[in-house]
Amino acid sequence: MTTEIETPRSRRALLTVGLAAGAATVAAAIGRPLPVDAADGQAVLVGGEYAASSKTKFDTGTTGAVALEGFSASSIGVVGQSASYLGVFGFSGAHTGVYGQSVSGVGVQAVSNGMALKVDGKAQFSRSGKASVPPGKKYVDVTVPGGLVANSVVHATMMTYRKGVAVAAARKNYPTTGKVRINLTKVASTSTAIKVGWFVVEY
Repeated sequence: MTTEIETPRSRRALLTVGLAAGAATVAAAIGRPLPVDAADGQAVLVGGEYAASSKTKFDTGTTGAVALEGFSASSIGVVGQSASYLGVFGFSGAHTGVYGQSVSGVGVQAVSNGMALKVDGKAQFSRSGKASVPPGKKYVDVTVPGGLVANSVVHATMMTYRKGVAVAAARKNYPTTGKVRINLTKVASTSTAIKVGWFVVEY
């Protein structure tokens, strides 16, 4: 009877098998994205496009640091897109949900073929306010933050009713640059200050 005895593999043969298995693993991984999973000090996979069936979350805990920042030297820093719902959703429990800032351009731009901007709630503008026309006077001067340019439009209205009295004009950059003189048609009261609301927009 003949007995077959297995011959032990050489180190070269084992190394060849190991390299082949490693190459197969790498080849299988090519074409599918690696998960974005990292802790402090670790890197995440960047570049390319990746599909996911669940959300990717960056959580800084309670450190107060920025969770995610997008930067571009000459283009868009962050893009949010949705085919049928919200492209970008910003939420804050006690502060600003979405904040946009620009040194010399537009801080936040809304563009739509339908409704470009919808505000549910109060709206506050730094280039608005109220002023008091002193008793016996028929005008008041206000200083507008940011100054006034050629395409600035000033709206003003009386906040106290006086029969036969109304706002006659809101003259911008008068009596000096950056100021608006709000004129009434006549003196509204000789004893009480008259409140006037004003609002500046650009066209």
